[in-house]
Amino acid sequence: MANKMETMETSSFKGDYGLAGNDKTALLTSKSNSSDGASRRNKLYLMIILVLGAIVITLGFLNLYQAGYLDGSSSDDSDASTDVVCNGHGSKYDDTNLCECIQCWSGPNCETESESCYISAGSGQPFLFLEFWDKMAANGEMEVYTPINYRVPYQSNTIGPFRADQNSSFAQQLAQLIRRVHIKYGNVNMTNKHIVFGMGASQLQTASMVAYSKLKNEYPILLFDQLPYYFGYPTRCRGASSYHCEWYDNKQINASDIDRIVEIVTIPNNPDGFAPERIYPEIDTYALDLVYYWPHFYQSNDEMEGMYDAPLSYFSFTKFTGHAASRFGWAVADPSVASAMRSEISANLLALSVDNFRRAWTIFSFIEERGDEYFGYIRDRLKERWDELLEILDDTNAYELEGRVGSQYAWLRCVNKTNSQCQSAIRAKNINPYWGTSFGIPSSQGYARFNLAEYEDTWQRIIKAFREVVDDEDF
Repeated sequence: MANKMETMETSSFKGDYGLAGNDKTALLTSKSNSSDGASRRNKLYLMIILVLGAIVITLGFLNLYQAGYLDGSSSDDSDASTDVVCNGHGSKYDDTNLCECIQCWSGPNCETESESCYISAGSGQPFLFLEFWDKMAANGEMEVYTPINYRVPYQSNTIGPFRADQNSSFAQQLAQLIRRVHIKYGNVNMTNKHIVFGMGASQLQTASMVAYSKLKNEYPILLFDQLPYYFGYPTRCRGASSYHCEWYDNKQINASDIDRIVEIVTIPNNPDGFAPERIYPEIDTYALDLVYYWPHFYQSNDEMEGMYDAPLSYFSFTKFTGHAASRFGWAVADPSVASAMRSEISANLLALSVDNFRRAWTIFSFIEERGDEYFGYIRDRLKERWDELLEILDDTNAYELEGRVGSQYAWLRCVNKTNSQCQSAIRAKNINPYWGTSFGIPSSQGYARFNLAEYEDTWQRIIKAFREVVDDEDF
């Protein structure tokens, strides 16, 4: 059988080609030449591939060298990655994926600098706090992910959907978490106190003025704060609240008006950072604005004035952790005040969203566990900036610091110059702080508030400009 198969295969070969001996030799020669040509082509292709590969590798190493990865000038830490985003002059978020540039920078990647831009140097923006949260994000920490099916219906344990922010089980658990954070840092007495949520401290302040008006049965109540006061307070008595509230503007209080007064005391005060005493201690309807009363606004915990106990205290994310855009605030209040405030907020259908609560839960959980790390970082960064500013002030008699060192703001007074002269000298350097008139100070007095919580790039511009003001011999 094997022999038969071999015969069939040989016969098949001959039948396919049918070549004589010489023809077979010619065919083999032709096939050899063809094989040599294919080999040369393959070698050529291989050489081309190797050359192209070498070019690609060379370009890759060149890019790495230019980026600093091969000479030791770059590292994989969070600071390096942050500098790359928007050229270090802005932020980019995954919703729009567009660069949002800081002051004096523009362009798709914040690559264009304006040397003549005018810097707003007095706002209350907590830009400095973003440094810490950028580091957390770079390390893969503190991410808040909200699934699409998260708490879709109204959240409430009672009838009425718009009371979800006060009555849902989630809100009650968040209130307990906030209570633990306050107890840990000892800034406000939580005994027999209720927590009321609102869209930032502003909404809570407005709601409390209406609540106090109804509780006192006085229409309107007289809202009072001593100089220098936060410029937002007079606005709390405008619009729909004007029936319940009137700004008293530091006028002389008549004896007949005492029962109508509601005094607000800000600790530490905005703008000067001190802890003022109440002007009307005999009045039991007052409120403490404690949005700044946290460890990072003091050079040490020992500088804090201890635990405050008031019928009503305000807090907000803006100064607590810098998450101003979340519009999350809370009040710590006596039961009667809390109930009246909740009724006012509910009546105006101004409940917070569950997304705010979710983010708040994440942030408060972090502060409960690692708050010392956060407060310490912001405190140290503010101290660095205070040291820069104080060094300049030591070299001049033109300006004096009349505020407390360590707070978010520098409250400065112009000495031996008119207010207009001071403003002209500062504005000539393209910086514009918040002037004293915004805080109730007469225009004849040269006061100004500078924000120490600006972006680093913006802060360096402010310091440079202020140094030039001080060094100006004509001034």
